[in-house]
Amino acid sequence: MKEIEAYIASIKTKWLQYDCTIMCDSWSSQNRKPIINFMIYWDRNMIYHTSVDTTNISKTADYIFSNEQIC
Repeated sequence: MKEIEAYIASIKTKWLQYDCTIMCDSWSSQNRKPIINFMIYWDRNMIYHTSVDTTNISKTADYIFSNEQIC
């Protein structure tokens, strides 16, 4: 876990140099929980960042834009 955290920290420093794009997609898990995945794209690379369980949440653009869990 510490190795992955260190790797991600090293990537984050490059985001300032190359800029980055936060992308998301929505799907349902095997037990039908609605999930939004957040990925980050920069300099022709992409990394998974996090997933958010959106049960009982309206998946609007305002919600996705204001989601604190992706920061």
